[in-house]
Amino acid sequence: MGAGAFFRRSEDHRAQAADAFKAKGAAGAGAESSEAILPGGPPASTVAAPPEASSGAAARLSAHQARSLAHVLRKEGIGLDDSVGEQQLREALEAVGAPLPEALRGRLGSPCAVGGASAAEGEVLREVLAQVEDVLPEHRPLGSAAPSPDASLGHPLRGVSVYHLGSDMLRDVDAVGLGPQSRVYEVEPVVIRPRGEKVRCPRDGLPGAAYVDAVTGVDHAGPATFMLSYTWGYTIGDIVDSLSAFCERERLNQKSTYVWMCALCINQHQVMAASSAKESDDLVRTESVPFDHFRQEFGDRVNGIKHVVALMAPWDAPLYVTRVWCVFEMYTADEMDVKVTIIMPPREEDALRANLRKDRQGASDVIRKLGAIDVQHAQASVPRDRECILDLVAKGPGFDQFNHTVGRHLQNWVVDTSENYLQSMFDSGTATVDPEFMLLCENVNKLLRQMRHTKRATDIVEKALSLMEQSDCPLTVDRANMYRQIGIARREKAQFDAADKAFAEASRIHEATNTMESAEGALVLLNWGINKVELDELDGASNTFACAWDIARRLDLAGTNVGGLLHRWSGILSFKQGHFAKAASEAGEAMDIFRRTGYGVGVELLFEAGQAREQTGDFEGALEALEEARAICESKKCSNEDRRRRIETAIERVRPAVSLEMPAP
Repeated sequence: MGAGAFFRRSEDHRAQAADAFKAKGAAGAGAESSEAILPGGPPASTVAAPPEASSGAAARLSAHQARSLAHVLRKEGIGLDDSVGEQQLREALEAVGAPLPEALRGRLGSPCAVGGASAAEGEVLREVLAQVEDVLPEHRPLGSAAPSPDASLGHPLRGVSVYHLGSDMLRDVDAVGLGPQSRVYEVEPVVIRPRGEKVRCPRDGLPGAAYVDAVTGVDHAGPATFMLSYTWGYTIGDIVDSLSAFCERERLNQKSTYVWMCALCINQHQVMAASSAKESDDLVRTESVPFDHFRQEFGDRVNGIKHVVALMAPWDAPLYVTRVWCVFEMYTADEMDVKVTIIMPPREEDALRANLRKDRQGASDVIRKLGAIDVQHAQASVPRDRECILDLVAKGPGFDQFNHTVGRHLQNWVVDTSENYLQSMFDSGTATVDPEFMLLCENVNKLLRQMRHTKRATDIVEKALSLMEQSDCPLTVDRANMYRQIGIARREKAQFDAADKAFAEASRIHEATNTMESAEGALVLLNWGINKVELDELDGASNTFACAWDIARRLDLAGTNVGGLLHRWSGILSFKQGHFAKAASEAGEAMDIFRRTGYGVGVELLFEAGQAREQTGDFEGALEALEEARAICESKKCSNEDRRRRIETAIERVRPAVSLEMPAP
């Protein structure tokens, strides 16, 4: 579950707490002071009170009121040794139900520092603030020069250390009969909430604190290093393992790396109290707090911490993308331009690596799935949350842009993780020419090309080719595939002659190993034909495509993406030859196959279809294809200005012709 829902749910209880403070009035100095609970410490009655002033100011404040006064002053950004004006102090005292001391009333200027007041005024003000400091010294602001055993206690950006999660918290989970496989929603009621049950919240002074405020010591809690974006459906073990691996990879000290997690850093006692007060009616309860309010509170935390770490599991179908708060958190981080890091449990990293070494299509399929993410299909435990978030998206960036931004982050995560794994093998000298490693190189190369990282893709295949040549690799299908990938990389760099040689070598290996009659053989011929089109060797391209078609039909590949690519490039060849009707037909066949297989119809294919239809006089069909191409460009924020210009020029050229075709009304 995302953090935002808990910010909002806590607001109801905060309002109730504020009303309770006002209702107590001066009577709060009675029995409550003898039962007040200190965060992680003894009852307030055991704390020595400061010397009583002649004005009686110190005696007017109960321990509870002093604690609450510290909270109010801190909330306003006022340190215990800062300048405090009469009006500021009056409002703070009223908020905790205590009157302004007579000695201060009407005599302090605004603002008036302690040192700038008269001797009598300064003495009383010092006593008020001293009592606050004696009762609750840890309420100094972060960064205060005054000594404090735990300066971040009660701070809204306080987090729990990775060390604490892997030690104390896991021990507590084991102690209640659960284990690392337990999910957050199972651990919360028996470990997380009970931790702060007998601790007074340092933020509002009420009994019951957030887990993070019931943990003390700099090895266990401190100012958050990053915010964890996750769902409550993840297991505690996966969370701990992922964060530990992240610290190891980034060389971070687990004792000083603090994580802001909603389950631990939002006061779950307030959440439950608010929920009970509203009879657990999510729809009624959510109406009580404006969505913009808790969205702002969430945004403030993202902006304050400035680093969001998103946890993904499993790697090939992350639960994360099914939760509307999670994808909204990632988009918010991107919108605020804060750092986003995606991590996964080590076992999921192992699964991804195994897939890259054994499955020719798996990672590419996942990339396409992540690119097709749709926030409108994501769910939330509170229906109103989902409605509000979808409304924000619709009125803001729009669903296409939102989905593209989040999807791009997730796609880059898979690609970067895969590339780093392969690169580590090259760097460590463990790279070999065995079939699994060659497939790994091929898959990473394909992923990089899918994401338009052409140079990085070329570097991978060039290294792989160099490795094969140095090791006198035998003629195998893997070697032929690598030459095909080299040819594609060189073609994308417009090195068509060098690409032609690579495709010729791949074809020679297939012939020598009797493997041309295969999907790999058909792909070599397809790409060789594409390269010949680029070289304007149109007859050679036509013959090569014909051979590829023969293999594709015999192997029943005509309806797959191989057939789609053959249709597309046969259409481009036909257009160059002036056969426009055939070109339009081939483009249409390609689009049908790609839509059916989920491969996706790209901007270039739509533009090619539009051009071919225009040449045949099908202006309405041409405009339809061109406008679809423009819509894709806009939704994906296409940065290719030349492509945008070509599409717009074609639309401007075709639209008048469509108008002329329209029958008279």
